[in-house]
Amino acid sequence: MFVCRRELTVGTLTLLRGYRIDFLFHLRKAIELCAFAARMAKHPAMSRIWIQARVSDEAWEKFRDKFIKLFPEDDPELTNLYPAYDEASVAMHSSPVAVAHYLSGDRVVAAVPNIAVFDLASDPVFMAYFIVAVDRHLTILAVFERILKPYAGDTTEWSQRLRSARVTFSARRTQWMPLVQKGMNSQGQ
Repeated sequence: MFVCRRELTVGTLTLLRGYRIDFLFHLRKAIELCAFAARMAKHPAMSRIWIQARVSDEAWEKFRDKFIKLFPEDDPELTNLYPAYDEASVAMHSSPVAVAHYLSGDRVVAAVPNIAVFDLASDPVFMAYFIVAVDRHLTILAVFERILKPYAGDTTEWSQRLRSARVTFSARRTQWMPLVQKGMNSQGQ
């Protein structure tokens, strides 16, 4: 959970600096850590396989074989996280899909093509990704709430704060989306 929090924090800071692809790398790792935790919570014996993966090549292969299907259809929160995980997986590989945005528009046809340091094309694109970041953060918190509830004692206050954050976020998202859509439509995105 703490490593997941670290990835979410570093990812958000990276997004605020204008690095969308780097943000997606950290978001993917946070989502994967959350999914691993959910899998181990559901199947406690898998915790030993996870922790021992660093011991040997055989242990690593056993870990890889066991930690599949991390986004089961009967888990609404993990199912909700999967599209962001998938987008981030595509973005982090060295495929044309991942690097094309660095060489767009005038950069491609210039005598000497150059790349953009920052990969957020506009404020509306930034806002769209920021909204995704907050939504995924809240979903990950809901998963960890479910995992930790049996061990944490009275979580009523924390659960109420999470629900309140979700309600506030939903209202803000509804408020911001027309501006994001208008900005993206005006730029042909």
